[in-house]
Amino acid sequence: MTTAGHDAVHSAAPSRLRRIVAGPHPWGRFETRVLDRTGSVVQHVLVIYPPGTNDRERAVLWFARTWPLAGALAGIGAFMCLGDLVPSAVLTPTVFVVYAIGLAVALVPSRRIRGLVRRVVATEARDARAWCVDGRIDLIRRAVGTLDDLDRRAREGEVDPVDYEFEWGRVYGLLRSE
Repeated sequence: MTTAGHDAVHSAAPSRLRRIVAGPHPWGRFETRVLDRTGSVVQHVLVIYPPGTNDRERAVLWFARTWPLAGALAGIGAFMCLGDLVPSAVLTPTVFVVYAIGLAVALVPSRRIRGLVRRVVATEARDARAWCVDGRIDLIRRAVGTLDDLDRRAREGEVDPVDYEFEWGRVYGLLRSE
């Protein structure tokens, strides 16, 4: 792990931009999404980066994840704002080239690390009787509990960077076998 990665482990209050781009956890992210209006279908997504992933790599992964939609919205905005000012023969190829460059910038540098990222998804649906689960919710809960405890111990200074990365690696390895 690089120095930036060590700093991320012990940083008590990351900057807002760094938190948005690199995420609040060095190890990855956990998201819970409600998939319907009633709240009866919930999806849990756990993404674990390979141990030692630094801030730059996490930012590249974030950009690769967000550019396709953000770039498309920016292109639509360009057409809306500049459509009357710039001839479409110039604007259309320009927007597409900028979008393609963004894709290249997003996907090429992240190709190696994207292949190493572990992802586990579980969906829960509650009907009148009980919870129905599709996926490994038990694995997700166990991994998130372990990683949250690891983050807490790192904030309190109970875990040094080497032990942090070792325990992160144990959880990462557990997801590999699933």
